[in-house]
Amino acid sequence: MTPEIPQSASGTIDTPRPMGVATDGRGRRRPHRPGRVTTRWIAVLAILLLALSSCSEDGPISSIIEEGGLTTTEAPPETEAPPETEAPPETEAPPATEAPEDASDESNEDLLLLLLGVLVVALVGVAIWAAVGRRSQQKSDAMVNISTRVNGVVATGNWLHDSASLEVLGAPSAAVAARWQNVRPRAVELQVEAASLGQGSGSQQRDSALNSLAQSVGSYVGAMDSYVSLQATEGESVSPELLTSARQSVEARRRDLGAAMTTLSAVR
Repeated sequence: MTPEIPQSASGTIDTPRPMGVATDGRGRRRPHRPGRVTTRWIAVLAILLLALSSCSEDGPISSIIEEGGLTTTEAPPETEAPPETEAPPETEAPPATEAPEDASDESNEDLLLLLLGVLVVALVGVAIWAAVGRRSQQKSDAMVNISTRVNGVVATGNWLHDSASLEVLGAPSAAVAARWQNVRPRAVELQVEAASLGQGSGSQQRDSALNSLAQSVGSYVGAMDSYVSLQATEGESVSPELLTSARQSVEARRRDLGAAMTTLSAVR
């Protein structure tokens, strides 16, 4: 069965028009005008842009929504953040323990202390040695000095005993006093020096001998003074017996002097 072809009122066959093609009232295709379509689309885009730019809370779109009874769902209220809990108090850090000293440093310190101790001991030893040496030297010098003085005492005592005493006793009566005045100062010095050395000559025996010599010299000087005094008086008051007794006393003191000199010479 063939489909029927539609016909118009005038008896002509109507040809179908393609969709989307503009025609005029007579069925003819309307000529396409591209400039008008472009202008229309531009106008539509401009309206859309204006509408979008005015979409704010007070814009026409929001007003339209309010008039139409449309409500927007409000965002839920912000929940408050829980109160911040205080941080626990900071605990003080334990004191830092000092790092142990290096063993080499300790050994160096010990070595240094040892060297200082040895140096101190050495200095003390040197000081003691110097003090002892100085004291020994002083003692040695003192002993030398004492020995020199003792030798001087012995020499003077021998001179007094062997020479000076005999010259005074053998001089004429008129010259006895003059001779004695020359000898007496040295005899007195001998007595003083022997007594001084007898206080500490470094030897007990020598001290005893020196003290005995000092006493003997003193006795001899006293006897000689008496004899010289009698010789210088001359007169009837001085008898020959008195002069003889005085002379014998001088000779006895001279023998005591000689004995003391012998003892001192043996221990000096």
